[in-house]
Amino acid sequence: MSITLRALAAIGSAGVASIASADVISYTHYYSEDGDVAGDVSESTSTPELPATREFEAFASDFFNADLQQFDPSLGTLQTVNFAYSFSFTASGTLRSGDAYSSTGSANEFELVFGGTFRADGQAFGGTGGGMNEGGTAGEFVTSTAGGSSPGSTDILPYVGDGILQGTGTWAFTWQSAVTGFVGDSFSDDFEVVLDQGAFVTVNYVYEPSNAVVPGPMAGAAFAAIGFIGRRRRR
Repeated sequence: MSITLRALAAIGSAGVASIASADVISYTHYYSEDGDVAGDVSESTSTPELPATREFEAFASDFFNADLQQFDPSLGTLQTVNFAYSFSFTASGTLRSGDAYSSTGSANEFELVFGGTFRADGQAFGGTGGGMNEGGTAGEFVTSTAGGSSPGSTDILPYVGDGILQGTGTWAFTWQSAVTGFVGDSFSDDFEVVLDQGAFVTVNYVYEPSNAVVPGPMAGAAFAAIGFIGRRRRR
């Protein structure tokens, strides 16, 4: 390669920026990062026994609140917003031996219900949840696990470009759901509900980086010079 062509190649490489492409930045909040979190299945007065109705609230709806980092608009142009979440609950207790089971079968069963709506600073954008029923025999330690998870949903917020998601601070993620249920009469009062380790919510911002620009004027000059050399060689 001649000195002239080497020089023009250098000018071209300096003047051509990277082609525009999407990038992703993620923020995660863990609800139980280092171990299980036991839910309170006692009465609202915080006595250790279950209420006479045998109904319980294991986790209040505000337990799943989280502050997630906003997308910094100086990084580029926000395109889409994805979420991923995972919640897994384990319910367990011992059935007292000798207790008579009811005709409906509920005396030796427990029910766990959870669900609700996801919100971003008050804006609803989705929901998830479910429930389970489990039973056993007298004297048996009964345990069951249920939960919900999603790899993410694209464009589930009504306005990805508004002030809720963009800025240099945080915004409030909420999952407005109490984990509730019913414990049959045959269960001892050692019944508990646990949020398993690793429960989390993640927000993924898909954006076009601000440094992804089209070829600049130096590149145009280089291409023009290369064309001029080509014309001289053909003469």
